[in-house]
Amino acid sequence: MSTASHLYLVTDNDVIYEQDILRNPANIRAWLDYASFKRQTGSLLDQAFVLERACNALPRSYKLWKLYLELRVSHLRNRN
Repeated sequence: MSTASHLYLVTDNDVIYEQDILRNPANIRAWLDYASFKRQTGSLLDQAFVLERACNALPRSYKLWKLYLELRVSHLRNRN
């Protein structure tokens, strides 16, 4: 998923999280807070968009990868 082609997924409510990430993309807490916000308010696509970006920014973070994989697995389970 290319970030530039999916910027329409960033809403006015996301601006505070996006600003935190722009200031420090290596801050895992900022990514986890953003992912939590999207889990509560966003669609599957919104959640995947944030978590894929987080995993790209912090590829060695097991917490982010675990959240991302759990999201994908739960989506596949719901399809069957």
